[in-house]
Amino acid sequence: MKKASIRINIKGSQILIHTMGLVEYFGPILFHSLFYYFSGIYGYGPFAHTQTQKFAFWMVILHFVKREYECLFVHKSSKSSMPVFSASKSLLHYWGTAGILLGYFLYVPTTYYSNSNSYLFKVNNLPSWLNYGIFATWAFAEFSNFKTHRILAKIRRGGNEKKYAIPFGYGFDQVSCPHYFFESLGWLTFSLLVGHWSAWFFFITGTGQMVIWAVQKHNWYQQNFGDEFIKSNRKIYIPYII
Repeated sequence: MKKASIRINIKGSQILIHTMGLVEYFGPILFHSLFYYFSGIYGYGPFAHTQTQKFAFWMVILHFVKREYECLFVHKSSKSSMPVFSASKSLLHYWGTAGILLGYFLYVPTTYYSNSNSYLFKVNNLPSWLNYGIFATWAFAEFSNFKTHRILAKIRRGGNEKKYAIPFGYGFDQVSCPHYFFESLGWLTFSLLVGHWSAWFFFITGTGQMVIWAVQKHNWYQQNFGDEFIKSNRKIYIPYII
């Protein structure tokens, strides 16, 4: 009688990546809408937001609506799930930092500022031409981020969800992870628009994490594709620089 052989793979608690993406990107949409439209949160009645605040609000909403769309119709992942601990950190980043922290401080009325709390609450009130100029740069970054996500997704279409290949084309001929670079560029322009410490905090923490991922991905390309990848002479994160 042969002994049965049983292999047990314990991966810990997992959550579907697709589900997690939809949940985490909804947080900023929810909280920014609450802080923007319900001024009673600040103890004020209805008031007119500055043009800079209006731009900031719609930039956040459009960004995360784009992310929801990508999660539903664009992204292809080689993994179907992620550890709950990692999901919790991601949720804290989006709901806590991008949603509550960023949203709470950006939409206060200008009369709320005083000498004692101006550093904590004050948001830029830029001239119209500068608002539009920054928005145009942000729109370019968002479009470019979406385009690079489409390129990555096409690699895994046609039943090849686990297929790996070197991506080429828009941005990828210059850096290994242009989708991270354009994401950073978008949040950099947003931070310049509002000039608030909470925006800079989100930009720095998010970019720091994406730089780590980009280095890991760059090394992975080198290890798995060797000279085929190395001869492309692309940088890791910032085109022509690093």
